[in-house]
Amino acid sequence: MSIEGISGYAENFPAGMRVLAVDDSPTCLNLLETLLTECHYIVTTTNQARVALEMIRENKDGFDLVISNVHMPDMDGFKLLELVGLEMDLPVILSGNSDPELVMRAISHEPHKKFVQSVNHLGIENAVPEEILDMMNVEGLTLEMVASHLQKYKLYLRRIRLEAAET
Repeated sequence: MSIEGISGYAENFPAGMRVLAVDDSPTCLNLLETLLTECHYIVTTTNQARVALEMIRENKDGFDLVISNVHMPDMDGFKLLELVGLEMDLPVILSGNSDPELVMRAISHEPHKKFVQSVNHLGIENAVPEEILDMMNVEGLTLEMVASHLQKYKLYLRRIRLEAAET
């Protein structure tokens, strides 16, 4: 498969975008790498979601985008999306499934992304639920929901710091 047959198509992509492609299928991974390379992206591949997460953690500014299969044997794409969303502001595209329930599950991560962006903007020490709620501007979201999520997020960050200190 190639995009070269479509006149000028590859030129419409931002050359040099650093993409991490994650798929346990060698065929799919090879195809994705070929297509992304034709778009003049810099492509890094791995067939394991846990390895992808390690790569991202070791080089937080090393990628502009992650494309991951939903169904992975070591960690599903949703968990990867969640962990990347908690730790850094990096877009993740999930592929490999057209099940409407799974699509909605992926979309539901958007409020969390807004939450993390708000907390990062305010700073974790200065982040309070009222200000986060105002910055997120998500219909139906309550102060109690944000307060609960902030508490869980702080516990998560503390656990990550402790794990990093142990290694």
